[in-house]
Amino acid sequence: MISISILRAKNVDSFDRTMLSRTRKIQFIALGITFEDYSMILIVIFGFGLATISSIWQDIYCARMKLDGNR
Repeated sequence: MISISILRAKNVDSFDRTMLSRTRKIQFIALGITFEDYSMILIVIFGFGLATISSIWQDIYCARMKLDGNR
């Protein structure tokens, strides 16, 4: 739904585009969050999750290498 409205917003003039973005913001405020904040939160969560997963994997890999070296 959001992508369709964005695609439609590219074809219309600036006044209609601002109206579209305003209605989109109101829809997300009704859910308790604006679309910009929601995308930022998702990016932050994804970034932190990726960093933690990679660090955990690195720790496991280093521990395995040490174990193999000690044998």
